[in-house]
Amino acid sequence: MRRVALLAAILVLTLAAAPPTELHFAISGDPKTFDPLQVSESNAEMVRYLTAGVLIRVNRNTGQLEPELAESWTLPPDGKSISLHLRAALKFSDGAAAYVSGCGADPQPSARSERSLCRG
Repeated sequence: MRRVALLAAILVLTLAAAPPTELHFAISGDPKTFDPLQVSESNAEMVRYLTAGVLIRVNRNTGQLEPELAESWTLPPDGKSISLHLRAALKFSDGAAAYVSGCGADPQPSARSERSLCRG
């Protein structure tokens, strides 16, 4: 009887606890890089997927493109470029404002910034 009461008390305390605020995820090995431009193996790709935002996402159920960081986009008839219209007030994970500067086909190194979304 005591054992049942103890288990009931543990269950009540567990259910009354605050909901978890962290997600723990395990992968089979260490990623070789955290640079999204250098990702070439599955562990690094998984970390990139779970931590980085994407401009446009492909819905795996429908095959349709869906907006993420880009709220909309346009393709010219020649299909050689894309114009992305980013969501307002984008922020990095540390809360710093993300902005677009020096973007284009060949952004100038002097125009790049660690806080710009255009890096290359």
